[in-house]
Amino acid sequence: MNTVTRSQLLGVLQHALQHIEAVEAAWEGGSAAFGGEDGLSDVDVVVVVADDAIEATFAQVEAALQALSPG
Repeated sequence: MNTVTRSQLLGVLQHALQHIEAVEAAWEGGSAAFGGEDGLSDVDVVVVVADDAIEATFAQVEAALQALSPG
């Protein structure tokens, strides 16, 4: 079983989000925003997206994450 690293996960999210025209901004929050992340930290991502593109954006992000870790 391959483990997905934090770096891989963030890279996939960044790549997916930067190609969605409706995304106005995105950033990582939570413990990473304060330099307190560790091996057990989750990934908290905030995305500002046009109201009429929320569902499509979720679908694209979910597809990107599924490709990273199918199953």
